[in-house]
Amino acid sequence: ADRELSGVAKKGPMEIVSALDNASNDLCRIADAAELCRNVHPDQRFVEAASQAVQAVSAYMGEVNLDGSIYEGMRRAEATKDFASLPLEARTVLHHMRVSMEHEGIHLQDEEKGKCLQLLEREQELSFGIVQNQERARRTAVVGADGNTEGLWMPLDSVGEALGQ
Repeated sequence: ADRELSGVAKKGPMEIVSALDNASNDLCRIADAAELCRNVHPDQRFVEAASQAVQAVSAYMGEVNLDGSIYEGMRRAEATKDFASLPLEARTVLHHMRVSMEHEGIHLQDEEKGKCLQLLEREQELSFGIVQNQERARRTAVVGADGNTEGLWMPLDSVGEALGQ
């Protein structure tokens, strides 16, 4: 992905779209395989390694989504006369990727971007924890004698930690 994205900000509109698409495909091949492994593999060591791979890809994608030079390259590409001659799909991809970067905080100061990345990573960890606990509960059907399922959906200490308690 680094190779695809190297110098992308200085490329023309279609080259930017192609580079972003190729990088995305490379990352998704890794993330999709790791996501499958962490959700179905019976060996916890594989699940943990796959989870680390998914987190690494996600962190990398978060950094790319907050890369100012890529963002400025996309803005510049949209402003060129060549942009209008791109196929509708390429124009749509470029536009939506730029808008997505804006929604993820590209406009924030560096310190705030770092905090944003940390929060996104934490959100992913908590989401995976929920899925893992649901699967574990489904397999073991651990429900209190009184029907209590508290803590089954997500460990209570994780909830407290996420809420800063």
